[in-house]
Amino acid sequence: MENQDDTELIRLAREGDSVAFEELVERNYTFVYKISYKWTGIKEDAEDITQNVFMSALNSGVPLERARTAALTTMVFFQFYQALNCRSETESIFRMNPMSNPFLFYAMIAALFAQLAVLYVPALQWIFRTVPLTMTEWLEVGLVTVTVVIAVEIDKWIRRKKLS
Repeated sequence: MENQDDTELIRLAREGDSVAFEELVERNYTFVYKISYKWTGIKEDAEDITQNVFMSALNSGVPLERARTAALTTMVFFQFYQALNCRSETESIFRMNPMSNPFLFYAMIAALFAQLAVLYVPALQWIFRTVPLTMTEWLEVGLVTVTVVIAVEIDKWIRRKKLS
């Protein structure tokens, strides 16, 4: 299977060929995992997130490049939200001034532009093997990644209750 291109492997995997499916995962898992690990810093979280996002997108029938792009963008936005969450263990991000840490604020703006460049600048698309996301895909990424805000806000609420 090593000499087959990804398109053929995707076709075979969708037809139920488990060997083709495993080869596809093997070829692309490392790329997405490295990015996930770099962003999360936690091996287990990076593995779980990478598998879930990548496999969910791939199993839904989207092309490999789109699955890879969705996984990468999901990781980036999880980290954006988590960076905002980590500024306080008890105070809600909705009550904090985004400019309370200007270095973080401007770094996040720069990272956002870098992510957009990876998705929309052809030379960077080629390097990172990404494709532009549709509005629907952006909405899906937003809905999935905002869950970290919800989870952390619940945790902060519980912490505030315990402290008072």
